[in-house]
Order: sequence, then C-alpha cells, then structure tokens
Amino acid sequence: MLADGADVIVLGCAGFAGLDAELERRLGVPVIDGVAAAVRWAEGLVALGKRTSTAGPYAPRDRGKVWSGPPLGALRLFT
Repeated sequence: MLADGADVIVLGCAGFAGLDAELERRLGVPVIDGVAAAVRWAEGLVALGKRTSTAGPYAPRDRGKVWSGPPLGALRLFT
C-alpha cells in the first residue's frame, strides 16, 4: 500500500484493534484504529446531543395501526 502511495492506513477489522501505534511506528504513516475511531465518533454524537432520527423508518409507529401476523419475537430468523 505504501509503495502505491498510501499516506494513511485505516484498520478495518476489530481484530487489529490496539495495533495502530505499533504499525504507525513501523510504517512511518498515520494508522487509524477503526474501533477506536468509531467509539470516538459515537462519543462525539452524544456530546453534541444527537439522538436517533424520528423520520422515515425511525418514525414513531402509528398507535392506531392494526398489526396482523405473529409477534416479531415469534418469527424464526435462523434455521
């Protein structure tokens, strides 16, 4: 990757979590730990007071709607 011109590496697997500092030391380019970055991003959203959307598929369900079929918990997702 470095020979092809990469200036930074983003680790895309939780199995590499915590290896960023060592890889950065060995390779001489910034290495981003995807797990740590995701946690910081989530912390930032909380600090900004962001919440789950209430539009589209996240809109509160219509209390007047009559649901039919088995309850969701009764569905078999895996066989």
